[in-house]
Amino acid sequence: MRVSYLLLCFALLYGVNITYAQSDNLTISGYQGSTLIGKYQSNYVQYLVAEGPLTREGFLKKSTPEGELECFLYRGPAGRTALEVFRNYEQQLKKSGLGILFSCSDSKCLQDTYSGFFITLYGSTHNKVEKRNTFPAKEITNIYSGQHYVSALWKGTESNKYVTIGIATDNDVVYAYIDILTEKNMDTDMVEITANYIRDEIKKQGKVVIYETLFESGKSILMPSAATIINEMLAYIRANPTKTFYVVGHTDDTGNFDSNMTLSLQRAQRLTDELIKKGASAQQLTPKGVGPLAPVGTNQTEEGKQRNRRVELVERLK
Repeated sequence: MRVSYLLLCFALLYGVNITYAQSDNLTISGYQGSTLIGKYQSNYVQYLVAEGPLTREGFLKKSTPEGELECFLYRGPAGRTALEVFRNYEQQLKKSGLGILFSCSDSKCLQDTYSGFFITLYGSTHNKVEKRNTFPAKEITNIYSGQHYVSALWKGTESNKYVTIGIATDNDVVYAYIDILTEKNMDTDMVEITANYIRDEIKKQGKVVIYETLFESGKSILMPSAATIINEMLAYIRANPTKTFYVVGHTDDTGNFDSNMTLSLQRAQRLTDELIKKGASAQQLTPKGVGPLAPVGTNQTEEGKQRNRRVELVERLK
């Protein structure tokens, strides 16, 4: 079932000449009188969504969803302030049913730091998009005046969509970034995970590697789509009651090392618990987390990071 069509009319109550930033069944119109001056699309990236202010240690709260990213840059109409444009977007997000994750203006975007919120969020540190450099206007990543930001989430039946809107002023001109991240799994040439495939891989190399996304981004919460793979793992484990296994969680090298080690163990434990809940013997499974210590791809690319964020079922000796 497709997500029902959602129209967000971010315009004044008068006028009809509106340009649109569109992502599948999510449509966002530029503020009345705005001009679309830049557009960029990437098939698969990891994107940082700020859900709290920027501190000395980083964002107080954040999400890092993965999927298709669409970026739009608007130049606002003359005579409008950044705050006026921002409030219009913010209010319409709420009216249209998106859940607001975080909203801030100027100093409220920071906590115990003097770092630039926009240059940290959109610049080289996190959501750097090379094509933004081709936009025919000064990037708002380097603007420190009149900054406003809002992040929101649309939960669909097939995929979630994150919307972030950044507003800033340069020489009395209002600029707006509208970014839309549609969550999805990376397209790969991976085979279907079945009990027979698990059997063959373990016989061949002593383990089976599962690259498919089983958990919510940055969390140890299993996604509903993981159920099919878990059932196949369960079928193999129950068909081999004399074998024992390590359930090993892996992460990429993004972020804090200790946090990655903890997350990888939490994910391994959560998967183990789910298998036991469904009927696997607790004596057969031992959860372990190795964080970023055993990469199978480079952490310099999003594709490599995706392969490093994996789970392995490893045969062990008794």
